[in-house]
Amino acid sequence: MIDEDRGWITCQVGNRMTDPGDGSLHQAYNFTLLKYAGNGTWSYEEDIYDPKHFEAMITGWMAAKHANAAKKAG
Repeated sequence: MIDEDRGWITCQVGNRMTDPGDGSLHQAYNFTLLKYAGNGTWSYEEDIYDPKHFEAMITGWMAAKHANAAKKAG
């Protein structure tokens, strides 16, 4: 969303982990607020997210990565 009067941009950003080796998808989202400073520069960035969503995503990714490594080893 762009607020031209304030010079603000808000957006949703997907933070996707690399493939843990089994093709599964692991990602969580945050919202970002950017404030424009002029002359092609930004003066402010704020990221808003729920740490519990990121914790669950990373825990699942690590489990998949370890399971895939064990499968390849044995």
